[in-house]
Amino acid sequence: MNDITFKQADVKDTENLYALSVEFEHYNKENSTRPHEHSPDEWQISFAEDLKNILKDEDSYIYLALVDDVPAGYIFARLCKGCYAFVIEELYVRSQFNKLGIGGRLLDFAISHGKRLDYDIKVEVFDWNQSAKDYYLK
Repeated sequence: MNDITFKQADVKDTENLYALSVEFEHYNKENSTRPHEHSPDEWQISFAEDLKNILKDEDSYIYLALVDDVPAGYIFARLCKGCYAFVIEELYVRSQFNKLGIGGRLLDFAISHGKRLDYDIKVEVFDWNQSAKDYYLK
């Protein structure tokens, strides 16, 4: 049986989140109808520092899922005070952990957090990613 845990990420989780984020970016680049719009490999160099800043930002929220202490996925959302919305920007679950309900539970964490802040919930999805659109609509 898999031991699934969830936590709000902090700076100690930078390495695991970095690895998951790089995988997610490669997935997007490989599956996009416009791969040229995705980050070049040089992005990875500056992203580690950017990630630390995101984790320190009081308006950014990252929830991490672990299966048997192995990073399985994450969700990233941010509070957009100017547009009065809690924006879910990224949801990624490694394929070997699909069908465990991790994506739905991460989404529940983010939505409940946005509701506690009393903000509208918005989701950003690439136009080409129909499976993500279908997932969020479900």
